[in-house]
Amino acid sequence: LAALRGIPFSPGYCASKAAIRIYGEALRSWLAPEGIDVSVVLPGFVETRLSQTVAGPKPLMLPPERAANIIRRGLAKGRRQIAFPYPLYLGTQLTRVLPPGLVDHILRRLAVDIGPYA
Repeated sequence: LAALRGIPFSPGYCASKAAIRIYGEALRSWLAPEGIDVSVVLPGFVETRLSQTVAGPKPLMLPPERAANIIRRGLAKGRRQIAFPYPLYLGTQLTRVLPPGLVDHILRRLAVDIGPYA
């Protein structure tokens, strides 16, 4: 979900995820006349080697099998965007309507650091 809101200490990671999201959205519009569907997957934390390197809280982290099932179901339903876990996705959407200074303060206090290897 870093593609939806920048996280302090990890701007490069968030920017790369946002770029992939925008690229996927553009591809979807571009390829639709050819009958090609493009889904953009926006996962929260999934239990992987990468997530083990993340300092700070990892709310609602999912096992890889659960994440894969959510993605599979979203693809089967033709969802354009597959974002999960849903409560964390709602939280990222909330950051869009709250004052940016307040959101920045809250995220700094959480101290989530994706690290240099992301």
